[in-house]
Parts: sequence; structure tokens; C-alpha cells
Amino acid sequence: MIMCKCADTSVLTGVLGAPPWSCNALTALCTGCRSNVDDFSTNAVEGFLEILYTGICTSAVDWGGILCMADKYQVDGVIKICLASMLNTLSLETVVPYFKALNKVSHLEDVKHAKEEMWSKV
Repeated sequence: MIMCKCADTSVLTGVLGAPPWSCNALTALCTGCRSNVDDFSTNAVEGFLEILYTGICTSAVDWGGILCMADKYQVDGVIKICLASMLNTLSLETVVPYFKALNKVSHLEDVKHAKEEMWSKV
């Protein structure tokens, strides 16, 4: 049985079926067998799932992709982790991809505040 740290289970139930979720359900999500995640990179899917189930991400470099995926599946906890990580890792190399991702999810109130803070750092 897998417990979610950052998720509203009603959203995941629509994606993975009723809890408890098994490793097979996670594998199905990663491979798109039960849900279409073709619009996200492998790194984004792996990072999203790592954050979802552990509350942290040790391997993600696609914070923008994870943010967009968290928005699609309405996982506020992951959105907050992504925004904090993006603020902490903002650099000349990341500023353009980060703002592209932020613009895709600009309807979120937390994103508006993060954009303002990023602009002040640039």
C-alpha cells in the first residue's frame, strides 16, 4: 500500500482508481497504461511521483514540467514544493524554462507571488 503525502486523493482516484494504490498502479501511471501522461517528460513524471509519495524530490531537474503536471492533477502540495524549488534554483540557465512553466499555470495564486519574487531576483 502506498500513502500519498502531497495529494488530494479524490483527484488521484480518478487517475489510478480507488486507494490503496500499488506499485503496479504507479508503474501504469508512469507508462501511460491507465492515464495519458504523454504531455510530460519522463523526468517530470518521475519527479512528480517522487514528491507525491515522499514529499521531496532528490532527482528532478524538470521543475517546470513537475509544476505543470501538479497543476493538471490539482496537487497543491506538489505545486508549493515546485515553486519553492524553482525559487531556490533560479539561475541564468533556468530562468527562461521556469517562466515558460509559470506562464502555463499563471491562473494559480501561488504562481503569481512566485513570479513576482523571481522577477525581483532576476
